[in-house]
Amino acid sequence: MTKFKIKKSRSTPLNKIKQLIKNPKFGVLFTDHMAHAHYENGKWTNFEIVQFQNLSLSPAAAVFHYGQEIFEGAKAYKRKDGSVYTFRIDQNAKRFQASARRLALPELPEKEFVDSVFELVKLDHAWVPTGENQALYIRPFMIATEPYLGVRSSNIVDYYVILAPVGSYISGVANVWVEEDFFRAGPGGTGSAKCGGNYAASLLPKNTAHARGCDDTLYLDARNVKYIEEFSGMSFFAVTKNRTLLTPKISERILDSITRKSVIQLAKALKFKVEEKDLVFKDILKAIKNHEITEIFMCGTAAVITSVASLKGKRFKVQVGSGKMGPVAEQLKKELVGIQRGEKPDRFHWMNRIK
Repeated sequence: MTKFKIKKSRSTPLNKIKQLIKNPKFGVLFTDHMAHAHYENGKWTNFEIVQFQNLSLSPAAAVFHYGQEIFEGAKAYKRKDGSVYTFRIDQNAKRFQASARRLALPELPEKEFVDSVFELVKLDHAWVPTGENQALYIRPFMIATEPYLGVRSSNIVDYYVILAPVGSYISGVANVWVEEDFFRAGPGGTGSAKCGGNYAASLLPKNTAHARGCDDTLYLDARNVKYIEEFSGMSFFAVTKNRTLLTPKISERILDSITRKSVIQLAKALKFKVEEKDLVFKDILKAIKNHEITEIFMCGTAAVITSVASLKGKRFKVQVGSGKMGPVAEQLKKELVGIQRGEKPDRFHWMNRIK
């Protein structure tokens, strides 16, 4: 039995929804409803699904001044028979709790997190697009809403879930700038939490990367400027000529990506060797030049898997492999997307039916 109750609201006519979701851009179109829960006096209340609407907050709300907030990203997929499934939503619930602990926010119980997503997607299932590279993007988030300017954790918090029909996040392959002056996270920081501050810090370097003709940024560690960590919002993988996958081991500075975990599990099932370890960027660069590394790809919820065509920095520019999508990345993406869309067996029990 879910705690989330649907309030009376308007729904967009079905024929208009079909037109709107034919070719959706990423993150600009939203469905009719949103989920909400309120935290105050040490408990969660007001579990509801309401009309998608603007929020009314005090200008003194803590989220505006101290950035006390977290979020998640997941997707729902519609299959040929009209059924709708989410991908590993239980993992999103667990990571949301971990982020809440790091940002001194109250933990939302896993059941309430999953119920909020299921009930909302069930209500707005007509918005799930069915085209290639299309899905319904799920964005749960929690914000500190207490009107208080003292520096402490907020006693009043609101939780929301919104939905967005989306298409491709990145088209084709990516050219990447290797950043040596700015850093995504440092030791003891919030790198392992999914919070806005991590992404805000990446925006200036990403703008700089765009100005240099690149699509994204690859970050090195802040202490030594030596080890590979992750891209602006995705995980790093390299593929050696003997088809071994290399990826940085998870740390307090790196987000524990659900797509990354899935890629590792899938790759091992496909008999690839996977090594999670510290990766020295200079060694990776040398291996690319010597053709010891044949592919690099990034992975995350939004883009799934995207190959890196080239790496560029202050003193170098190198093409990775053929400069096109690599065969290992392509195989892994086909397998992963096939599971998500119900075209391949769900051997890991990752998918959860909503409707």
